[in-house]
Amino acid sequence: MRDDDRRDAPDLPELLEILGEVAERVGALSIARRSPASRQEIEELRERLLFARHLLEGLFALRAEPVPDPEPGVAFEALGPGLRRTLPQRLAAQLEDERNAVTERSLRELSSFAAFGLHARVVELLRLVDWVTRLAAEEARRAAPPTVISLRHAPRATAKGGARQAPREAAPAGPPPEAAPPAPRPAPPPAPREDPGPDLSSYDLRIDEAGERVDVAGVSAWFASAAGPQAEGPGLAASFAVAFPGGIALAVATGAESSLGARLAAVVAARTFCRAAAASPSDPLAAVRTAQGHLEMLLAALLTAGDSSDALTRVRGSMAPGSARRVLAHTRAPDPALRRVPPALACGLVGAVATAAGGRVEATVVRLGPGTVQARRGGAPSPVPFARQLPEPSFLAPGTLGAGGLTRAEAAPAVSLARGDALLLATPAVGRGAPSAWTSLATLWPPFPDGLGDGASARRLLERAERWGVAEPPSFAGPLGIGVLLAR
Repeated sequence: MRDDDRRDAPDLPELLEILGEVAERVGALSIARRSPASRQEIEELRERLLFARHLLEGLFALRAEPVPDPEPGVAFEALGPGLRRTLPQRLAAQLEDERNAVTERSLRELSSFAAFGLHARVVELLRLVDWVTRLAAEEARRAAPPTVISLRHAPRATAKGGARQAPREAAPAGPPPEAAPPAPRPAPPPAPREDPGPDLSSYDLRIDEAGERVDVAGVSAWFASAAGPQAEGPGLAASFAVAFPGGIALAVATGAESSLGARLAAVVAARTFCRAAAASPSDPLAAVRTAQGHLEMLLAALLTAGDSSDALTRVRGSMAPGSARRVLAHTRAPDPALRRVPPALACGLVGAVATAAGGRVEATVVRLGPGTVQARRGGAPSPVPFARQLPEPSFLAPGTLGAGGLTRAEAAPAVSLARGDALLLATPAVGRGAPSAWTSLATLWPPFPDGLGDGASARRLLERAERWGVAEPPSFAGPLGIGVLLAR
């Protein structure tokens, strides 16, 4: 037992460490019937959560504040299979967001807002633990052997010593008994339920296709994506940005045109990079590895999805399910017979992490695969030089080839921006056939980038590029995506 009377400032680091372990365990939790969580995992989670709740409620008591009673969250029982599958990861991400927002150094200094947020997440996770416990109990009852003894054949009675009872006297002869009706055939077992695969509905919310703006003190970011001129079907470009205390993480991704599921891969890569970089701004290359890890999880989930599942259907498009599965399996482990087939879920990614301090903005830029990076610092724009230029093509993708491609991720020296300076991330299609992407955008719209206003202004710029690309194909050709940082 811990002596609460001796607890002081070091309690907050201990609490945050415990919650970090909880988030990691919940994120790795599986509540699928095929691989239920073990009782030991659940009990260890419950123990950590109860201790975290004890510390937080002790803080409320110390401040003479009532213990908050948060409203019950989503009804777990009502979730569909796809949402249920990803529920632990969503709740773990919410806990990490609350945990990363804590800036205080001691438990006594913890703001009421932060304490309420942490307490609400802990209570919600305790509710999850109780629900998972009930699921495990139901699964155990379902798998238990039957306990009802069949009475179809009554056992023969035996006397002491093993002597059998005397046989009955033969019944008098009479008309033959009527034939018994045939026993009904047992109903065939129900067909196994098809695996619905991952829930991809959240990736349909494309704020980049409408244009968006993100602001923090000292720097603003705009991002937008478009299918591009003369495009058929949805676009392969994606862009995203996430603000964090003192900075912004920004990314632009381009799906490989011949890769299965490339559009989805670009969205997953851009969003994952930004969220991972915002959580750990000092290591953008680690955010690239996190994005590749998310593509790995997506590949694994698609391989188990049913042929008619919504997840596999939207990824394979018009390709037959069997052919799509073969390409997905080839992505995980290359098939010599498919050596000319590119891996699925492949894209190029360029990302930047910008931090504002002392009137300047320091941006670190990384790239894996195709992408354009240019900076305007006190004059004309110029390309941002990367540490190395590799001749072989590279891409961000899951599987064996994708893991090898991580070694070709490039990092540029830090870019320092003064007030009025800007940094542009763009897909290769922006400015294709022109001296540079910056020149193409500035020629198309002279106020670029200082004239950008709300988020929709970035999307309107790409609409101009689409119209210009129809008239002048060499200037803009292909998926269009931009991300702009402007120091203020």
